[in-house]
Amino acid sequence: MKNSKNLRLGTLVEVLWFDIASYGGWQGDDRRWKTANIRTMGYIARRPDDCLYVAQSCEKNEEDGTISVGNVMVIPVKNVNSIRVMK
Repeated sequence: MKNSKNLRLGTLVEVLWFDIASYGGWQGDDRRWKTANIRTMGYIARRPDDCLYVAQSCEKNEEDGTISVGNVMVIPVKNVNSIRVMK
């Protein structure tokens, strides 16, 4: 997504993206197969060109302003449908 580069670290966002879906067992030619649509809420941890790093938890050090994050999910930018900044 083009706008992901403008997001500041630690910004709370909602990310709508699609993921791989698997259908096990023997099946016919079923046209209903589709990818999974996922909604992730979290804090921007990193924002390089190819992936979006979203953390479940975020802490800002009040003394030096550094940001620490926990439980990071890496989402390929090609899979992202939209990013919404939460207020």
